[in-house]
Amino acid sequence: MVQIEKTVGEAIFSLDTLGCSNCTQGIEAELGRRMGIYRVELNSVAGTVRINFDPSKTTPDAIRNYLKQLCQESQGKAKIDRGSNTMKR
Repeated sequence: MVQIEKTVGEAIFSLDTLGCSNCTQGIEAELGRRMGIYRVELNSVAGTVRINFDPSKTTPDAIRNYLKQLCQESQGKAKIDRGSNTMKR
């Protein structure tokens, strides 16, 4: 059997506000449906979202822009910091 190793990107974004838990669950679900995103961990207490993604299908900038759009739609406003972007193998 041949094992193929995938390159997985990880991006962590800091959010000023996340809104109610129903909004954050909706944002988490929407991000999870986006092509190239494998895992989403949204921590409303810490105000962060950690995303594992396929760098051949999406980028941290594209994810941040989509996340910003989702937050604005759910709350009317959200400020997203660049956060940290790391690549893992």
